[in-house]
Amino acid sequence: MAFSEKIKLKVKKKAHYKCCVCQSYKFLHVHHIEPEEEGGPDTFDNAAPLCTDCHDTFGDNKRKRKWIREKRDFWYKFCEEKLYNEDVNQLGEMAEVIEKMKNDQEERMNKSERNIKFLHRNVQDLTKENQDLVSKLSEVSPEEKPDVFNRIGSVSTTITGVSSAMTQLGRGVYSNASCPKCGSSIGLYISNSADPPLCPKCKTPMQ
Repeated sequence: MAFSEKIKLKVKKKAHYKCCVCQSYKFLHVHHIEPEEEGGPDTFDNAAPLCTDCHDTFGDNKRKRKWIREKRDFWYKFCEEKLYNEDVNQLGEMAEVIEKMKNDQEERMNKSERNIKFLHRNVQDLTKENQDLVSKLSEVSPEEKPDVFNRIGSVSTTITGVSSAMTQLGRGVYSNASCPKCGSSIGLYISNSADPPLCPKCKTPMQ
């Protein structure tokens, strides 16, 4: 079982959509203080709002359960007494935007990984083709050898281009970026901007 959407919303609103430990807006989880596998109920009293980082750091620590409950209760009271002027609905909208950004980032990452795997397969296929062409050199006639050499050169150029040139894998996602000025390189670059990456050292557009 899991918390109902009604309880999740109640917890988030009670905490003003912030982590009860660090008060961050980052990707809020509604955490079981007593774990489900140990019989922890899906109730409001057993729920605590934790961001991703605090959830990963403290969520599985048995010795932190009482501490998490105390932090939660303190934060609920603080929100009620000190932050009552905050627009909770607006905070909820902000949280939705942050969650959407997270999901978009994960989608771009997954797409980038798929594209990189595709590129790797291309390199493997081209390398196999080159190996086959080289093995045929001893079998073909002298008249055919120039054509085979040309094909080997063409495939080698393609392999070099696929494996080392900067490639745009999606909006704001580039692989194998290198700086023409200082030589810095980035294997995988991901940004919310569609613009090509700038060198982290000298700020020159990378290629």
